[in-house]
Amino acid sequence: MKKIQKKLELIYGPAPPEGIEKCDVLVGDLYERKLKGCAISETSFVVFVLMASRRLDADPFLNELFDEEHYTVFGLDYIDKNSGLRDLLQRNYLDIVAPFVERNQSAFKPLYGAEKWTDAINKNGI
Repeated sequence: MKKIQKKLELIYGPAPPEGIEKCDVLVGDLYERKLKGCAISETSFVVFVLMASRRLDADPFLNELFDEEHYTVFGLDYIDKNSGLRDLLQRNYLDIVAPFVERNQSAFKPLYGAEKWTDAINKNGI
C-alpha cells in the first residue's frame, strides 16, 4: 500500500490540502485493478454499461426508426452480418486489428499482461 501511496504522491503531490483532491476521477478509475480477462476495471465496466444502455435506449435510429425505410434492406443486412468491434477494425484499421486477428482474440481483451506494464513503470522509475 505504501508503494501505491508513494506513486500517487509523486504524481499529485503530498496529501492535504491539495494532494489526492487533484486526482481526476478518470485517473483514479484507470488505476483500479482490471477485471480478470478484461481491459477495464469494475467501475469502468459499470459506467460503460449504464451509459451504453442509456444511449441505446434514447437513440431513435436504434429503436422506432430501425427499419427498412431508414436503413434500407442492404443497410440492415450489413448490420446483421457485422459480428463486432473486431470486424469494424478489420474494415477500417488493419494495423490496429492485426495483433487481435493473429491471436484470434477479442478486441476488448488486453494484448499485454501486467508484466509489460510493470516493466514500463520500473523503467520510468515510478
